[in-house]
Parts: sequence; C-alpha cells; structure tokens
Amino acid sequence: GKGSFARVYLIENKKTKRTFAVKAFSKEYLLSQPKGRESLMNEIEVMQKLKHPYIMNLEEIHESRNSVYLVVELLEGGELLHYISAKENLTTLDYYQVMKCILEALAYMADKRIMHRDLKPDNMILKERNRLNQCTLKIVDFGLSTFCDIPEYLFKRCGTPGYVAPEVINAPSNVNIHYSPKCDVFSVGVIFYIMLTQRSPFDGQSFREILQKNNNCQINYDHFRLQSYPAARDLLMKMMDKNPDTRIS
Repeated sequence: GKGSFARVYLIENKKTKRTFAVKAFSKEYLLSQPKGRESLMNEIEVMQKLKHPYIMNLEEIHESRNSVYLVVELLEGGELLHYISAKENLTTLDYYQVMKCILEALAYMADKRIMHRDLKPDNMILKERNRLNQCTLKIVDFGLSTFCDIPEYLFKRCGTPGYVAPEVINAPSNVNIHYSPKCDVFSVGVIFYIMLTQRSPFDGQSFREILQKNNNCQINYDHFRLQSYPAARDLLMKMMDKNPDTRIS
C-alpha cells in the first residue's frame, strides 16, 4: 500500500518464514515536511515503549541512505472502518469485543502517560480475517501520539474532526498547553456511538458544520437506537463529557 508519508510492503524473514509489514519512509520527503523528521522520531520513541496485545507491535527499525524502515507485525483483517461500514447489524458481542480491545489498550497507554490523539476506525485494524467478535483489534498509526508530561507537545492541535476531544481541537496553537489521556476516551466514545447508531454524533453537511458541532460538543443522546441500550447511553455520556475534569477515565 501507499500512504501520504510512506509505502508499505509485505516482507518475509528468510530464516523463520514469518511475515511482517514494513513501512518505508523517504528521508527526502520527511525533511521536506514541517516537523517531518521530528514526527517520525516521536512515533518511533512512543512505539518502542508499547508492547500490548491490542497495539500494533514495532518489531525492528532499519535505515539506509535514503529511507527509514519500520518493521511491524502483519495485520490482515482490514480496518474497523470497513467492517462497521459494510455490516448493518452489529451484535452486542461485536460491541463488546471492539470496546474491550480499545479500552484495555488505552488503560495500558494511560499508565505509561501516552496519548494517541488520532483514534478513529481507520486507525484500528483487525489482526485476523474473521468475524468481528472473534478478532483481535489493534490500534495503529502513532504519528500524532505524544507523552503527556513532556515540556512541550510537537503538535498541540491535531487529530481528525468528528473524533477529536474538545480540549484538543480548541487548544490554542500559540500557547504551551497540556492535557491528559482522557482525550482518547472521548474519541473512543465517538467510535462507540457510531457502532451503536450507525451515525456520527457530529453529523453535518459540510466540514465546517462537523467541526462546529465537534467544537461545541453537540451530541444527540436521544437517537432511537440508544433507547435499547440505556447502560451504553449512560457510558457514552460519561465518555463524551465536554469537560475533561469530569469525563470518565
């Protein structure tokens, strides 16, 4: 595959015959981007600290004159986004499996004072090709992640509109602001809402409208699909609380 920053290849270890994915980053491209080199170094530093069954594992790092190669575990089940877009009726077991994987990974990251800051269904990949409730879901793409307690964040406002916690999306870029791993809890609340209702909590006709609703945290908790799940509705309200001080951890 090919993304905006890297090409991704399938590789095999000649001795063990184990297969992996490798992300190849062009040094020339990285150096041409604002904070490109620092961003990749930050991603590597964060991933080296993470070893968890629900987080994509960084296996090896290699460097040549022109490229940096990150060897990562191979995930073959596809993005969570494709799965929830293609399937009309998800079961409670599907909800359970997805939320269990994500929240256990987040609890682990919070203990290490690490925030992902770009959690969305595109950045969650299934390890196996199987039914959703029998799959291992892995969090991927730590390009915008950071340690909470460093003196200054490389990026202060970041993430994807429609998923970002208000304290991140509203962070002034000219102020040295800090926030907590609860920002990721908000984003997971958005994913849970989409799974339950088949709609985004910040539905809009335009990018501006989505951004405005995300900014103001305007959420409809009276959606008819939530009436069947009062406990889930209660959890959603705690996860997507606009105030990070009172938001559930």
